[in-house]
Amino acid sequence: MKIKFSSHAIFQMRERNIPKSQIEKIIKNPSQIFKKSKFRHIAQSEVKYNKRTFLLRVVYDEVGDTKEIVTVYRTSKFKKYIGININI
Repeated sequence: MKIKFSSHAIFQMRERNIPKSQIEKIIKNPSQIFKKSKFRHIAQSEVKYNKRTFLLRVVYDEVGDTKEIVTVYRTSKFKKYIGININI
């Protein structure tokens, strides 16, 4: 599997202080994956940041054996995202 990062994702990683290694870990072993469309997916897992627990969400497009990261963000809104079914 190849992992590529869009310029937007790289910008968001820097702005939000999210390390590349953390994103790669979630892409390889997520707690949950949701399929938004034929190619678009969201992988998510809990992470610790500044002594707090957040949900790190990684939005990516999967084409063949390549996963291109579109954007990444942390959220504290677990109830909004855990266990939801957003498959189309």
